[in-house]
Amino acid sequence: MESLKISFGGYRIDLTINPELKQHMKQWGIKRHCHAKYEAHIILSGECRMDIEEISCRLTEGDVLLISPGQYHCTTVASEDFSHFVLSFVLKETPSQSSFAERTQPCVLGRMPDYTLSLCRYTHTEMFEKRLFRTEALHAQYAMLLTEVFRAVLSSKDSEIRTASKTIDARYVLIDNYFEKHLTTESSIEQMAEELHLSPRQISRILKTSYGVNFREKLRRTRMDRAGWLLRTTELSVREISEQVGYNSETSFFKAFKSNYGMTPHAYRKAKKK
Repeated sequence: MESLKISFGGYRIDLTINPELKQHMKQWGIKRHCHAKYEAHIILSGECRMDIEEISCRLTEGDVLLISPGQYHCTTVASEDFSHFVLSFVLKETPSQSSFAERTQPCVLGRMPDYTLSLCRYTHTEMFEKRLFRTEALHAQYAMLLTEVFRAVLSSKDSEIRTASKTIDARYVLIDNYFEKHLTTESSIEQMAEELHLSPRQISRILKTSYGVNFREKLRRTRMDRAGWLLRTTELSVREISEQVGYNSETSFFKAFKSNYGMTPHAYRKAKKK
């Protein structure tokens, strides 16, 4: 992984250049996931539909979607001519950290100027051609792209895809991802500690102080989050969904779901699809 340090307008940014971008420019995996960094997705051609937490938005050529750290997202539909350019970065300093966080949680949709689509393609070519002054060229190109991304999202009037701010750190993303991967398997806090290279005591403290729950309760909540998403976005039966989130008994799933959402899975699906 390469990284660039970019500054403009009081923002200090560490940007990551992903070596896998070359083969993923025309792909966007459908597996639901989250990251510890900001991600800006610039749509170069075609269109797709993106789910971010409980929000669903349609993206077309020229759109830019900025997703905040820790927000679960995935693509549900993408056209055959779809291609996109991704900027992945960490904010080290902003003119007003709280204001930026409030305006970009969980995501913001904006429009990019026409010239930036050509700039994305040119930058993509520059990344994989070892030409003279490559680093300097990439620094300048990424600085221009980030400037336009920030202009687009900070001037966006699409307030429907903004919610209250919350603090995130990389350890919490690792913990969330662990639970997502172990929905249907028996796991323990000791196994989790070993995989994440943390002590059981550290994990217990993070779960308690940041989520207010223990290991088992966090697993239950993650299962319920996935179940709600599947009910909103798929036509899977309730029985199939209960199995996908780790419940061997449909009765146990119904009981847990109603306790979490205050309604049955069928009622939830009907309400969300209105």
